Amino acid sequence: MQRTVVNFEASILLRKDGDHFGFNSAYEESFQARKKRYADAKRDEKTLGLISGPWRNGLMTKMLETQRLTV
Repeated sequence: MQRTVVNFEASILLRKDGDHFGFNSAYEESFQARKKRYADAKRDEKTLGLISGPWRNGLMTKMLETQRLTV
């Protein structure tokens, strides 16, 4: 069995993810608007159903928060 060596630079991934998903990105603005619509529907006890807008995995959110704290 042959092993493949992969050079992985976490800083590159975090920088690119931060550019796309991070603070002041178009994605973040859309995500916050979706989050507000969801909270409003929940508060008003409406059927939540599908709410249009972007979705972000919790792990991505945690990575962005951690990166923001370490910079």
